[in-house]
Amino acid sequence: MKKLGDGFTCYSNLKYDEVGRIFQGSYKGRTVMKDIKNLQYLDAYVQVFNIFEDYPSGIEKALKEFDKAFEFAMNSPFCSLGESFGKRNLKIVDRDILKEMFLNKEMYKKFAYDALLVRNIREVLGKQGID
Repeated sequence: MKKLGDGFTCYSNLKYDEVGRIFQGSYKGRTVMKDIKNLQYLDAYVQVFNIFEDYPSGIEKALKEFDKAFEFAMNSPFCSLGESFGKRNLKIVDRDILKEMFLNKEMYKKFAYDALLVRNIREVLGKQGID
């Protein structure tokens, strides 16, 4: 991650004729190995919640219009959700681990709805020590 961060910083500084850091603080990474539920919530956070922040009229509207916002995420070129469920095939997402738990898009959508609206995904991940 250091090499990636340093390389991106150098590229950006050269491109925009700037100097200095782009990222604040050190990289904080954790490996999810034991808790499958944690992995499921992280997946929903990355693939659904993050892109909902780009939804027209904001995240609050996305949560109220969950079905429309989910389709927005499926069609967004900046989100891997479409690739995860066969809408695109760029071969950059490997869902083998989660395929057994979410057999289809509807099962995943139901889980994401529950994670975002019922359980408040930020609180769940925060309790598990995720920054």
